[in-house]
Amino acid sequence: RIVAVADVFTAIAEDRPYRGGMPPDAARAVLREQARDGKLDAELVDLLLSRYEEMDAARRQAQERARHEFGLVREALAHEPDDAECRESAA
Repeated sequence: RIVAVADVFTAIAEDRPYRGGMPPDAARAVLREQARDGKLDAELVDLLLSRYEEMDAARRQAQERARHEFGLVREALAHEPDDAECRESAA
């Protein structure tokens, strides 16, 4: 139940390559609606909403850290020789 609430929260609040994250008021409305409809645990949604700013700040920080780490990996891979170069230098 915790993971389900966290998954929906991050899915609607985070920026994705194909769309931006929802604004806080819209994300809160979706979470409330899903709790009301029994799709998410209402107590856990209430807990998340009671600390929304804190949770959203942690989510943003984690997303920025992931973007940074992805950039580092992407940069490192761009500087690695490809398989063809490795075979040529081994020959």
